[in-house]
Amino acid sequence: MTFKEWVSKKFNEFKKTKFYIKTKERLRKLMIKLLIISVVLILFYIGFLWIKPYLVAYLNSHPWINAIYQHIIYQISQKTYLGLFYASFFGAIFFIAIPLEIILLYYISLGYNIFFIGAVSIIGGVLGLFINYLIGLLLGKKIMKYLFKDSFNKMHDWVEKYGGFFLVIGCAVPSPVELVTVVFGTAKYSIKKFFIYTTIGKILKIIILYFLADWLLKVVIPKFSGIF
Repeated sequence: MTFKEWVSKKFNEFKKTKFYIKTKERLRKLMIKLLIISVVLILFYIGFLWIKPYLVAYLNSHPWINAIYQHIIYQISQKTYLGLFYASFFGAIFFIAIPLEIILLYYISLGYNIFFIGAVSIIGGVLGLFINYLIGLLLGKKIMKYLFKDSFNKMHDWVEKYGGFFLVIGCAVPSPVELVTVVFGTAKYSIKKFFIYTTIGKILKIIILYFLADWLLKVVIPKFSGIF
């Protein structure tokens, strides 16, 4: 028997074990759930695009709301600290999800005070993530129970045990933390801990970007811009 045949035989034997069968089934169920969540998010985004013209019409028919909208757009376009707050806040909401790293790097490249950049973006970003938490708290429980069923309690336990670590890392580096914070609301994670850990993660993000800014702006981003 050749080595290749031996490996093939052992692998076929392994495929018959309970561990392999259970793992395969769990992965299949997980993929189905992730697919359902992805479809829901895509439909949500399509719905947003569909309703956008109606929102514009609504804004035009309500001058005071339109004035607020125009104010936000103006502040962002003028690259003010208030504009940074708005971008950080709305960009942290899971169905908008603007890549904050690019915005922060842009502000750093313009020579804005790093402490003001950090303070404004942290406050805006944490408040935006808290909106996701509230959405999960108010609307997410039934959906999560439907999607995860028996795994819902395990998910709740996971959030309690490892949630703080995930929030810190998820806020510090590029990740789908905006979407995951909805789950934290669903699991009724401690609001106090939520604010503490997301703030720590956002502070780490600012520190990382500050020290990597030159390299990212001069080496990484030009390479990607050259590709696209």
